[in-house]
Amino acid sequence: MNQSARVAPSLRTALIVRLVLLVTLTAGLIGYISLLNGQRAAEDLANQLQKQTLAGVTQKLGDYLALPHMLNRLNAEMVRRDSANITDVARLRAEYIRQLRAFDPAMTVAFGAEQGGEYVGVGRRDSDTYESGLMQRAIDNTYRVYLLDSQGTPLQVLTETPNYDARTRSWYQTGVKAGKAAWSPIYVWASQTNIGITAVLPIYDDTGALLGVQQSALSLKYIGDFLAGLRIGQSGQVFLVERSGLLVASSAPEKPIRPGQNSADLVRFKATESADPFTRTAAGHLTAQFGDLSRIPDDYQARVDVAGQRFFVSTASLRDPHGLDWLLVVGVPESDFMARVEANTRSTILLCVIAALVALALGILTAHRITQPILRLNAAAKELAQGRWEQQVTVKRRDEVGELAASFNWMAAQLGELFATLEQRVAQRTTELVAANRELQQEVTERKQAEEALRESEERYQLANRATFNAIWDWNLQTNVLWWNENFQTHFGYCAEEIEPGIESWTNRIHPEDLASVEAGIHAAIDSGRQSWSDQYRFRSKNGTYAEIDDRGYISREASGKPVRMIGAMQDISERKQAEQRAFELALERERMALLTQFILDVSHEFRTPLSIMQTNIYLLERLEDPAKRQRKLAQIGEQVTGITRLVELLVEMARLDSGVPFTTQSMDLNGLVGAIAGKLQAQAAAKGLTLYLELASDLPPVPADGNRLDRALHELLNNAVRYTPTGGSITLRTASGAAGVTVEVQDSGPGIAADVLPHIFERFYRQDVAHTTPGFGLGLPIARAIVERHGGRLEVESQPGAGSVFRIKLPA
Repeated sequence: MNQSARVAPSLRTALIVRLVLLVTLTAGLIGYISLLNGQRAAEDLANQLQKQTLAGVTQKLGDYLALPHMLNRLNAEMVRRDSANITDVARLRAEYIRQLRAFDPAMTVAFGAEQGGEYVGVGRRDSDTYESGLMQRAIDNTYRVYLLDSQGTPLQVLTETPNYDARTRSWYQTGVKAGKAAWSPIYVWASQTNIGITAVLPIYDDTGALLGVQQSALSLKYIGDFLAGLRIGQSGQVFLVERSGLLVASSAPEKPIRPGQNSADLVRFKATESADPFTRTAAGHLTAQFGDLSRIPDDYQARVDVAGQRFFVSTASLRDPHGLDWLLVVGVPESDFMARVEANTRSTILLCVIAALVALALGILTAHRITQPILRLNAAAKELAQGRWEQQVTVKRRDEVGELAASFNWMAAQLGELFATLEQRVAQRTTELVAANRELQQEVTERKQAEEALRESEERYQLANRATFNAIWDWNLQTNVLWWNENFQTHFGYCAEEIEPGIESWTNRIHPEDLASVEAGIHAAIDSGRQSWSDQYRFRSKNGTYAEIDDRGYISREASGKPVRMIGAMQDISERKQAEQRAFELALERERMALLTQFILDVSHEFRTPLSIMQTNIYLLERLEDPAKRQRKLAQIGEQVTGITRLVELLVEMARLDSGVPFTTQSMDLNGLVGAIAGKLQAQAAAKGLTLYLELASDLPPVPADGNRLDRALHELLNNAVRYTPTGGSITLRTASGAAGVTVEVQDSGPGIAADVLPHIFERFYRQDVAHTTPGFGLGLPIARAIVERHGGRLEVESQPGAGSVFRIKLPA
């Protein structure tokens, strides 16, 4: 004991150390939690900033890159309307100059003719002058570049190139090969000042013959200037690359071109070769992670170390319908957001040190005040143990220590008195106890053995009971008495007096909707001879709420198989069920948000094209003086307004179907409905040179349907067939009946639908014609399918390329 006392720390030291540790650990824990919360807040803020930046830059660049294609469509319409415009060089030059003035980002507008490879174009030179390239076979085969004034009047010839043919140029061949609006590869300007990209559009006459290729060129310096002007946090950066890895533009002060092997020529370079540390490191990270940049997802996020500084990095794709596919990368230094967090951390550490010093000083004072009287009591107790009964302790305090000293003095006096008579009484009692001890020794031995066995059994039960948080139950099947452990009261709020002794303490609290199935299950387990039973149900707590319960029981049987006892445990799985429900609702909400986002993007695209055409025609109306031409432009605007009205009607119809607006059904003559629809579209089919056939079954029974809705579905299918069937083709409307109901078929002799396209035709806004040259919005088939399914039917399609298509409506009779 003395050796152990010397090794153990003193009470004073223990008090001081524990107080200092408690204060230091508490302050440190608070500081650590504060640091983690600050880091999470900084990361969330960086992610939100990057998402907003990516969205804003993508929208801005999308509008910028849509401009040249709008100019191409405008000029293509002018050429198709009157091919003589191609030879009117002065007029084309003046028109091109007006367009360059109206649209600052455009650098060059030009047209290359298929006949003779002729070329005419105008490019921006400075604010007052322009350059015009011209080659006309009627003059000679020489390509000349003229200096023009602001009115388009030639001032002088700058260069001459013999034997020129626009059909051999890469931008012309790109347009012919694509057969639709497309982009040329990015190239270095002839002036060697920056890079550019050209939008091309092949122009065909009414017979499908190629007239030539229209082009509009952009300087990508505008994108670089735009990115350099962005403010992303305090020092964030952004750059744009092609999927090949070549740099397009960046916010860093470097051009995307540099001297090549021949120092006189400038060449492009990959982002991984950039002189800017962030651009080079971020591009290297993406290449190392994915290898091929085309595999990078749209919303990729990572942390990248750049020259000893950590950046939050996010990516987004920049695509358009004309083949453009670039990758946008945004990075924000972690230090932009962590400076305040690190300052708070330093303050927390300083406070921890101060708190530890204060705690140390307080601990020393407190320990001294507490331990001094105790040390005096300890010394007196040691003297008392040696038989010196006259010991007295003087402590002038009225607290617990003072009371302890007074009790000690009283105890010392009592011990002195008692010790005098104790020796006499001990001798007498020793004799009596020896005899009694012999009698009790045998009884004690037997009792200890029984108590030890009982103690071990009780200890095992108590340990098992405390080791679980479940409500344990024991059901005596002979007496129908049901016992619960204390967890039943803890979990469900009942006191012992409220718990019935029988099985009703369980059955009375099961949800009424679950009671029958639970009782049937447990009795089936007992009667069938099984050893166990389990079920899930709702159980009522005292406050009236129901908990989700997972209940399992073990059935004890006699040797004959008769059930005598059942022991089980009820586990509250409400939180798990709620967590699963919340996870399901969260996933459902994310899916709804994704669908809504895609719907908004699709609708905005469908509105943008007609609005761009209307804007262009309004621009031309302000400059046209010819009444006939103005009337044609007004007619074109009217067509676009009609198209937008049609789109709004389709969207409203789609919204009504999605919202579950009830149908008004009545018995319908399907043959009459089909015949009426065929009559409505007969004129449209005849105008296109199509033959419309009707094959109506004579034994067709009436069907319960909403006439207006079913008319709308059939109208969309027939209108779709008229649009896609070429001139001279045929369309057949056919009805039939069978055991499963009635069938309506719309069969056309059109070009058919490719196998990879067929699964997508009922998706909203999806069109097989990616160039959108065929009228429509991609909503007719989804509306038709929704209407048919609301009638309890199915809409099926069969099609092969070159063999036409068959759309089949099956309705219950």
